[in-house]
Amino acid sequence: MKKILLIVLKLGLSIGFISYLFLKKIDVAQMIECCRHANLVYLISAYLIILGLIFVGIIRWNIVLAVQDIILRFFTIVRVYGMGLFLNLFMPGLTGGDIFKMYYIARLTHKKLEGGTTVLIDRFVGIFGLVTVVFIGIILTPKDSPLSMIAIPAALTFFGFIIACFVLGNKKVINLIPLLNRILSSFPTLKQRLSRIYNTFYSFCINPRAFVKILLISVCIHPLFAVTGYLIAKSIGITEVPFAYYFVILPAIAFVSALPISVSGWGIGEALYVSLFGLFGVDPVKAVSLSIMFKCIYIFWGVIFGIGFLLPHPKTHAQLNTHADDADLNGLTQISLSKN
Repeated sequence: MKKILLIVLKLGLSIGFISYLFLKKIDVAQMIECCRHANLVYLISAYLIILGLIFVGIIRWNIVLAVQDIILRFFTIVRVYGMGLFLNLFMPGLTGGDIFKMYYIARLTHKKLEGGTTVLIDRFVGIFGLVTVVFIGIILTPKDSPLSMIAIPAALTFFGFIIACFVLGNKKVINLIPLLNRILSSFPTLKQRLSRIYNTFYSFCINPRAFVKILLISVCIHPLFAVTGYLIAKSIGITEVPFAYYFVILPAIAFVSALPISVSGWGIGEALYVSLFGLFGVDPVKAVSLSIMFKCIYIFWGVIFGIGFLLPHPKTHAQLNTHADDADLNGLTQISLSKN
């Protein structure tokens, strides 16, 4: 009952924001006209950049899996990641597809909990990279910038992630919380599972080469994400916002939209586009058009990947099982060696 109520609240929040914008701020006919006259060269470039970023994200997740000695065919990871992207179109927040990825990757290895945790690590580092880009962007913007109002939230979020990394990479800090240990001692099964999840995070944090590698990948993804937004904006004639500010505005909107408080960021994302781009005098019609056109790119590629996942691949399934068994055997071997 609580889950249903939560979904209804998120749906209501999305519908509420969208209804307000289209009833009070947006002329639908003007928005359609704005999108119709978009420059196709810029739009096609944006679609191709996002496709490239999707594959960069797949490579990032593959690195996280490798740290846990979970080796799968790259095509397998593409299909699972792509289906997660498709499910993100309908799930609360922009992280709903992560649940599917955690479930599916757990089916492919005996390291079920560790495999599922890699999705959380990938998401954690991805958002950390996003916050880092926003924080650096805020530092580089002039003090009298219209975006100075998000400086404090950006700084607090950035240092919050720094503290989280310190805690996850230092077991002594966890051991300094006796109350937590006493509570978990009453639930041995839960304690064992949480310990395995924490150890997965810990093994990643103490592997600086892998951590820095995927953090750098994340930091590179979001500026390109901003460039994509700039191309879409340029295609519909948004010229009021300086290019540099896209590196702050779009990652900041992406961060808030990723929070599981609405349906795939709908409503909240559009309201943020109107609010932040409005600081520079952008017409609400163009701001919402930019938001929706950006979402359409992910809808397009999400549907493509979703269809690709659902199509029968008999040979691929046989190969998946083989590699899954290989990964499982590797994990069992390591356990046996550690016991000896």
